Amino acid sequence: MADLRVRNLPEWVVSFYKESSQEHGSTLEGFMRKKLIADVLSQQAAFADEVRQGLAEVAAKYGTLPDSTDLIREIRDES
Repeated sequence: MADLRVRNLPEWVVSFYKESSQEHGSTLEGFMRKKLIADVLSQQAAFADEVRQGLAEVAAKYGTLPDSTDLIREIRDES
């Protein structure tokens, strides 16, 4: 796993997260790890939702697009 060090944070930010980690019964390191992972997973889920929505819009506008695998193989085999 990689390490991440953040320097020059305002003391009130560090204090806030230290208190939050204690309230959750966790170390500051473990608490921040969970926060960072949750943030990335949330952003990935939002992106996946956007992609699904885009695909649904394309399907609604154009219907199900045909599978071009057979055509590609046919063209490839002619060469």
